[in-house]
Amino acid sequence: MMITVSSTLWRCFTVSRVSNQRSVVRVHPGTSRTGGGTSDTRSSNFPLGFGPAPGCSEKLGTCHAIAMPGPPVANLDDVRMITWNAALRTHVPALDDNINIGLDIRVVSLEGESIQAILQSTQKPEKYDRGNEYLQGRIDQFAFDLPDGFEPAAVFINDRNDQGSAMFRKGGDFEYLFIRDMVLTPLAPINSSNGNSGRVTFTANSYISVYQDERLFVRDDAWSNPVLRQNKEINKLQEQELQAIRGEGDNATKAHLQPRTDGDRIYRFAKYDDLGGNPNDEKNIRPILGGTEFPYPRRLDTNRGYWPNTSYEKPPTEASVFELWLSRLPLLNRLVNRTVKAPWVPNDDNFDEDKARGFVGNAVLGVLPSVLTQLDALFDGNPLLQPIERLLQLFKLAPGNAFDDLAEVLSLYDKKQVVKTMAQGDAPSIAIPSAGSSRDFGGNLPRFNAKVDIKTGKKRGKDTSGGLDLLKYDVPRSIDRRLQTWDTDEEFGRLFLAGHNPVVIQAVNSNERLLKLLRGSSIRDSDIKDLLEGKSFAELAVASDAPRLFIVDYWDFYECLPESNGAWGRVPHAGRAVLFKRDDGYLVPVAIELVSSKNQPATVYTPKSPWQVWQVAKAVFMSTDSGYHQLYSHFVRTHACAEPYLISLRRQLSPTHPIFRLMIPHFRYTLPINAAARGLLVNADGVIEQNFSSGHFSMALSSKVYEKRWEFKNEGVYADLKQRGFISDNGELLLEDYPYAQDGLDIWNAFQKYFTAYVNYYYADDGEILEDKQLQNWWKDAREEGHPDIKKGWIELHNRANLVDICATMAWVSSAHHAAVNFGQYDYSGWPVTHASLCRKPAPAPGTDDWKELTSATGTKFEQLLLTWLSPPAIATKVMSTVKLLSSHSKDEQYLTSDTQEWLPLVS
Repeated sequence: MMITVSSTLWRCFTVSRVSNQRSVVRVHPGTSRTGGGTSDTRSSNFPLGFGPAPGCSEKLGTCHAIAMPGPPVANLDDVRMITWNAALRTHVPALDDNINIGLDIRVVSLEGESIQAILQSTQKPEKYDRGNEYLQGRIDQFAFDLPDGFEPAAVFINDRNDQGSAMFRKGGDFEYLFIRDMVLTPLAPINSSNGNSGRVTFTANSYISVYQDERLFVRDDAWSNPVLRQNKEINKLQEQELQAIRGEGDNATKAHLQPRTDGDRIYRFAKYDDLGGNPNDEKNIRPILGGTEFPYPRRLDTNRGYWPNTSYEKPPTEASVFELWLSRLPLLNRLVNRTVKAPWVPNDDNFDEDKARGFVGNAVLGVLPSVLTQLDALFDGNPLLQPIERLLQLFKLAPGNAFDDLAEVLSLYDKKQVVKTMAQGDAPSIAIPSAGSSRDFGGNLPRFNAKVDIKTGKKRGKDTSGGLDLLKYDVPRSIDRRLQTWDTDEEFGRLFLAGHNPVVIQAVNSNERLLKLLRGSSIRDSDIKDLLEGKSFAELAVASDAPRLFIVDYWDFYECLPESNGAWGRVPHAGRAVLFKRDDGYLVPVAIELVSSKNQPATVYTPKSPWQVWQVAKAVFMSTDSGYHQLYSHFVRTHACAEPYLISLRRQLSPTHPIFRLMIPHFRYTLPINAAARGLLVNADGVIEQNFSSGHFSMALSSKVYEKRWEFKNEGVYADLKQRGFISDNGELLLEDYPYAQDGLDIWNAFQKYFTAYVNYYYADDGEILEDKQLQNWWKDAREEGHPDIKKGWIELHNRANLVDICATMAWVSSAHHAAVNFGQYDYSGWPVTHASLCRKPAPAPGTDDWKELTSATGTKFEQLLLTWLSPPAIATKVMSTVKLLSSHSKDEQYLTSDTQEWLPLVS
């Protein structure tokens, strides 16, 4: 039945202090709103046994609870009413005395009874810190009465009340309110059926919206309390909520047939069928990723509609990276007088306004340095605009359509930082021995002088760059004060251990492994026998104490190589690099194999090749590494593979489930970032296709690598290192100087320790794992619906240890692995000579004109030739701006060590 508090009842209360300083509640008689008499003459004094919720004031006299009209209660005098304090934490940054929160709520009891009320705050809210000085929230307090014995199981919150809607439209994000939690505290002891007579917390971490019906939030201990876990009313409410989120039941028509709208909370899987443009233009057609031909993880279904008579969904947006999130910033929309529709993402997983503001700000700052170069490229070839182009180049504000030398590359960076960088002279930051090292283009790299202009060689005058600093890039840390190291063999090897793609190098510790990694290779022992310090391939392959031979293998790219070069203005390469750990501890390349066409043989390069050719071979290989890093190490292994984990989490686990609360923070902002990637980065004619060597084959290539290499059981760092040959039989790391592995194993061990304690706290034995229907459905959904094309390499969810490994692997991929391949991007790719995204010519082959020209070049002539293989200025700066944006930290960044926990209390 439904119990409705009579509309004639009006109750308010104050908290006062008595002489012994104990808090008491003095309940005042209510006054009839219709007859003017007294509806309840009872009053009482009793100790306040339960303190207010964290951050809640005890002064509640100005807060009201107003009963909704409904069927009258037969005899209110027979019902003992208990006043409850409600403390509501929201993310409303502006604290204005004139802003009140008004909400409709419905409180549901453990027996299924419900009481409706309007909550309206009439006092100034309190501030609370959301984790740092930039992020503030507010706490509003209310009071309402519930009958004694009425134990809240859930609350339904509706923001359609006029007072609440007015508040929403006064803030920056007009139609949404983020509720952190609501804490209900009885101000008198209650009769409890489950032994709990204290406060009840409803953790929401969710947006309510004017576009939604009432929203359900279940009490936090619904799962952890064994009595409540068996409560039929709670279980019914949670199952109905999950069905709606999956798009089942009453929500099925909306989920399957109707476009998504802002208030929708529907999580279904879809293939990557939205990467192409209008399919009427063949240049826009891209394969659908997902299925037998192109295996791929699934994405969030967005129901944007299909191009007529096709199976291609319309792409997310045609907006630029600057415009993409303007729809989350209404004030900025007004400023530019344009409304942009961002790709649909459920509000609870979308950028909040703080993140959106930071995203747009970082985008603007990241792109500013490329503006002049992009204008110069735009003006190129246009006779009307060529005078402007010449002016840009005359004043050295843009490098033109090609870099002339390394000094011109350096001109992209802030002059003051460059001067500071080069003030170190020739001194590298690491001691690089001269023997066996390629060394600075054979001594031809210019010796920069901090007091001499790098272009003219003349003494520097007063710096007049002024406001142009914003139009220059920061010097990447990989070359900061160590400019003389970037071209060395030692630095080449270091990048695979401590660069931004340290997840690909493989150790050779057996002949079987050597034969497998070099199957079909043209590299022979005779090519490098003088470079292995007296050892042979076979001898090094069986080194049992510690590996000394390593391979980086990008031969997967061979499948997507064109039949001939130059068909679309770029030249992708497949390749392998063999590296050797010298006696002095340095890891250096001893052979690089490259091929750019299926109709041409591969060429093997070694340090014994002409030094100019060797430098170009290293640059071409690192360009291939750049593409592999972006497509597979970064996008597929973290973003694309993690999205199904989140979708299944939302679809199958109630928010009160301990595994939901453990895992949901690791997928923060996954969906909007991936939606942006599909609309701007990995789509047809997006950043990847325009600026990387693999061009329009890029996503098909990432599918082939996913099919060949990806197995969930090897995605955790320990298993990954072991299958790459870096972990001994007794579990020890075999290579000392491998920062990614060393730090990664420390984090992994912390994950294992924490997750084991957490899982064992909630599950007494392995049998409870098998009996948890929601948990089993979640893992089944993630495998069979989220990654249906991969049939092997899964961890079975049979016991607590399996659950720990599953959770730790997901957490690792979404946090530490992603951090390793993402946040260092600008520090390495920001120097485009080392990590060029685009290769414009085939690697030089013996007897070709390129080979002959290279081997006779020195000094700036060689620099100019080297740069003809690599990204031109317009592409280099576009990629630099993109990776600078991607590797930026936001103000609301959350870290593994953060004290701010949205879902888990910090309990020892």
